[in-house]
Amino acid sequence: MVTFAFSPNSIRNATFSPHPNGQPLYTLSTDVRSNSKTTIANAQTGAVVAYIERNEILPDTVKFSGRNEGKKMRVSKWLVAGKTPDKFPVTFMETKLGRCIWKSDPSYRLALFRPDDVKYASPIVHIQNAQQQLLLLIDDQLFKEDEVVYTNDEQMVNLVDIIAAVSYLEGKLRGGDRPPNIGQGMAQEALISTAMGTQ
Repeated sequence: MVTFAFSPNSIRNATFSPHPNGQPLYTLSTDVRSNSKTTIANAQTGAVVAYIERNEILPDTVKFSGRNEGKKMRVSKWLVAGKTPDKFPVTFMETKLGRCIWKSDPSYRLALFRPDDVKYASPIVHIQNAQQQLLLLIDDQLFKEDEVVYTNDEQMVNLVDIIAAVSYLEGKLRGGDRPPNIGQGMAQEALISTAMGTQ
């Protein structure tokens, strides 16, 4: 696993870097007035790689540089809401490993699993909360080791998708942008069931 950090512990206004001492790769910034529009940009070039818009009435939207002709699309077409056989809400996302599954429970507040991991035993992405940072652990199978230079946003499409998905889904779990109470445990399941249903 490769470890990254959102610093500070925010999924709307933060710097995303290899942990513990890597140079910043991407920045996340959200407009102050509405707190609903998040821009993800290359920290070195300033180029915008993704843009998320959360709406109260209309469907939430996302757009990625160099994809879909740079046009907005509904978040629900990118992060597809579904359920496990036992009716637990999950979110599907296409990756280079296939249609992977975002799932949240007391063991993994938010984690991404392979399509064939039917027991959800070994996440390929999951988050850890620290006091000052939100840590993101990613299986290096999602991108080649020689891509760790992070100089080409097109090569890093899976990483950009993961950053954007964590920003969106963790934002829903938090109901805003406050670091979560780590001791919530099982009491959080009702919140998770509501939050994982994307618009």
